[in-house]
Amino acid sequence: MGVSHKNLSRWYLQTAQNLDAGITFSQALKSAGGAPIKDVTAMAQQLQDGLSIDEMLKNAPRWLPEADRYLISAAGTSGRIPDALNKLSERHKLAAENISKTIFATLYPLGVLHLGAIIFPVLDLIEFSESGSMQFHFEAYFGNVLMFLGPLWLILGAIIFLTRRRSPVIFYIMRALPGLKGYSKAKSLADFSFALESFLFAGAPVAESWFASGMVSGDPTLQKASIEITRQIKSGQPPGNYLSQHNVFPEEFVTLYKTGEQTGRLDANLLLLTKQFQEQAEKSLSVASAWYPKLIFLVIAIYAGIKMMDFYSQYLGGILKMIE
Repeated sequence: MGVSHKNLSRWYLQTAQNLDAGITFSQALKSAGGAPIKDVTAMAQQLQDGLSIDEMLKNAPRWLPEADRYLISAAGTSGRIPDALNKLSERHKLAAENISKTIFATLYPLGVLHLGAIIFPVLDLIEFSESGSMQFHFEAYFGNVLMFLGPLWLILGAIIFLTRRRSPVIFYIMRALPGLKGYSKAKSLADFSFALESFLFAGAPVAESWFASGMVSGDPTLQKASIEITRQIKSGQPPGNYLSQHNVFPEEFVTLYKTGEQTGRLDANLLLLTKQFQEQAEKSLSVASAWYPKLIFLVIAIYAGIKMMDFYSQYLGGILKMIE
């Protein structure tokens, strides 16, 4: 059973509030809403039976994201679980908002495509015989509609499936589409910056924070870069020395990270980077959602013009045959 970002955000927030109120972690888990009661009760019972937070998280249900488990575990070691839960609540709330914006941005162009698929096959109902008379083929209409909508629905279903599985294929598809390429890059960097600040704030080691943040981003290029930098961190080198070697990190990320590393304000700079990249992602999505419907309208208009010219050509041809 899956749990939406919205419900995860609510569960983390209420659990943090319960902990701040002074009740135990096991009681706080059970008292919070948003997650399946059966699973949460089992997790709370494991804590009451004497299992550590790490052991409980290892046995947690699949709907609890792996990155979230690591952050909670790191926060438990440093005694910052309420703060970590608040950050997770904020992160999942932001993810839910981004999903809603993406859905609303795609509804309009999808609606235009469906409208075109329903309207234009009407012209195919009419056929002019050699004698010039019109014949109507109603049985062909639904076949023509499904001939277009069927593949479209299959593509949409595949995209939804791959998105839920967090498949890297989605990133490659988005990087190949104008407008969405900028959104995908900025969104991945925003997620990475937010996760890295959260892990470091929770007290996780720098190397493990970099590795986990790369996994959280879901971006294959960021994951590869984070793995390489993690190796360099474990060899005793600060990550700021190697950022410029990876094209996935833009100049503003490299500059602010190195500055924060040197001045001790890395957490503040990472939050600033999160805000900047999130704003870039939203701007790119707004531009894409404005232009893609226009392009679809243009394609439909061209197609409609061709169909109308063909229709009137047949119509005039039929009239000429009747005159003859």
